[in-house]
Amino acid sequence: DRKRDAVYFGDIPEGTNPGMAAQRMARALKICVRLFQQTKTGKLLLLSRTKRAYGLELGDFRNRLVGVLANIAEEDRQILRKKIRVMTAHTAKGQEEEAVVVLDASQTNFPKVHPDNLLYEIFGVTPAEVLAEEQRLFYVAITRPAETLWILTEGDTSSLCIKKLMQPASIDRLVNATPSSVTAEPS
Repeated sequence: DRKRDAVYFGDIPEGTNPGMAAQRMARALKICVRLFQQTKTGKLLLLSRTKRAYGLELGDFRNRLVGVLANIAEEDRQILRKKIRVMTAHTAKGQEEEAVVVLDASQTNFPKVHPDNLLYEIFGVTPAEVLAEEQRLFYVAITRPAETLWILTEGDTSSLCIKKLMQPASIDRLVNATPSSVTAEPS
C-alpha cells in the first residue's frame, strides 16, 4: 500500500514515482525495521563494505531508519539511536552485537575490487590476494553477531562471497564458527 509505505521513501512528492535507488533504499529500510523488531534486546548493528549504503552515508541511513522506527513504533529517537549502530566491515573488527545486518551484500560491494588494485601488482600483490582479503573482510562482517545474522542482497546480484559461503564445505565451517541463525534476505 503506497500510503503505508510512504514512511520508507521520505520526501517524495505526492503523485511521483520514486527512482530505482529510492526503491532499493526503501526496501532495505523496510527489512531493517522488521529485523529490528525481531531482535530480543532491540539492539542492532548494521554493517556495510563502504561508508555508503543504498546511496546514503551510513549515518544518514541510520538516521532514516531511526526516523522510520520512531514513526512506526512511536519510540524515542534518542533511545533508538543508542540501540542501532552502523559501521563499515573494517571498523567492525572486535565488535559484537546480538543481531547484525550486512547491508547491500551485492557483487559490487563484496568483494569491492577497485581498478587501482591492479596497480599493486607492481609490488607483488596479485588479484587473487586482493580477492582473498575481501573474503576475509566479509568473514569479519558475518562473524560479528552473538546470535543472529542477516545478509541483505539484491535479487540475483548476490555477492560472490555469499555464493562461496553457501558451498557445502563453507557451511560446515560457518556452523562451527558463528551463531545459530544465519539468514540471507533479498532487499
